[in-house]
Amino acid sequence: MKVLITGGTGYVGSHTTAAVLRQGHQVRLLVRDESRVAPALLPLGVDPAGVEVLIGDVTDADSVAKATDGVDAVVHLATVFSMDSRDARRMARVTAPGVRNVLEHAHRAGADPIVYASSYAALLPSDQKLTTDLPPGQAGPPYFVAQAAAEHVAREYQANGAPVVIVNMLATIGPHDPHVGDQLTRLRNAVKGRLKVMPTGGFSINDVRDVAALLAAALRPGLGPRRFFPGGHHISTVEYIRAVETTTGRRLRTLFVPARAAMPLCRLVDIVQHVVPWHIPAEYTAAYMCNCDAHIDESMPKAPLGVEPRPLLTTIGDSIVWLREQGHLTAEQAGLLADRKLSLAG
Repeated sequence: MKVLITGGTGYVGSHTTAAVLRQGHQVRLLVRDESRVAPALLPLGVDPAGVEVLIGDVTDADSVAKATDGVDAVVHLATVFSMDSRDARRMARVTAPGVRNVLEHAHRAGADPIVYASSYAALLPSDQKLTTDLPPGQAGPPYFVAQAAAEHVAREYQANGAPVVIVNMLATIGPHDPHVGDQLTRLRNAVKGRLKVMPTGGFSINDVRDVAALLAAALRPGLGPRRFFPGGHHISTVEYIRAVETTTGRRLRTLFVPARAAMPLCRLVDIVQHVVPWHIPAEYTAAYMCNCDAHIDESMPKAPLGVEPRPLLTTIGDSIVWLREQGHLTAEQAGLLADRKLSLAG
C-alpha cells in the first residue's frame, strides 16, 4: 500500500514511519519542514531517500488534497502535544481543524483505513475506568479540550461510515525522540533529581515503539471504524520514581504532595509562564493528568491487533540509555545504565 503519514518527523511519527516501511509499504510524508526528515528518520535506520516528501500543513486544504491524492491509506499524527500553557491557542488552531481536514480529504480519496492517533486525554476527566466506548471529555486544560474536540470530529466520521481507526495513545516514552518532548524531558529531570516535588496520583504509559507497531498493524483494509488503546501500564507517580531508581540504581529525593493540592499552584505557574521566557516544569496539565489517575478498564485488549506491550522497566531503561547516548544525562546520572548501548531494535 501507499501510505500517507502526517507528523512523520515527530516522535511517534518517525517511529511509525519506520514501522510502516518495515511492513513493506510505500510512505509519503506531509511535512512543514523538509530539513527535519533526515534527522528524524536516520537514527531509526530509515533512508530518507526511500520516502516521498511533500511540503505542506494539515490545516491547509490544498496541501492535504495533494497529499491524499493516490494513497491507499492514511496515518494522521500531526498535532500539537504540549503541556505548556503558552501553546493553548496553537493547539486549538491545529488539532481539531487538522483532523477534520485530513479525514475529509482522506475519505474523499478513498483511503482505507484512515488511522488517527488520538490521546486518552480526549476521554478525561472521567469518574470511571476508561473504555473506547466512553464519550470525549467535557473539560480540563487546553490539551485535553483540544484532544476531545478532535475526538468528536473523528467519531463523527466513524458514525458516517468512514473507515477511521482511532488509537487513543497513553503517555508515551521510549528512545529516539527527535525533539525531546514533554515526557522524555520529565524523565530526564527525574533522573537528574530535579523533580523535588511531584503530585500523587498516576497515569497510563506506553512505549513509543509499541504505539508505532499498533498504528502500522492497523493498516488493514476493511477493518472498518474501530477504536483501540495501545497496550501499556498504569503507574502511580511514586511507582514512576521508584522505577527510575530501580533502573539506574540511584536513590532520588522526591516529596509527593496530593495532586488536588498541587493543582492551584500549578495553575498559577501556568499564568506566570506567559511572562517568563523559559519553561517552568510545574505544568497544570501534568498535575491534572495525575489527579485524574485514569486506569484503562480490564475489559480492553491487552495486546490489540497482536501488539504486546514491552515491560515498563524496559521502556524506562531504554529511554534513559538513549538520553545518556544523546548527552542529556551524564554517566553518573544514568547509574547502572551508564555503559549500556541501545540497538535500533531497542
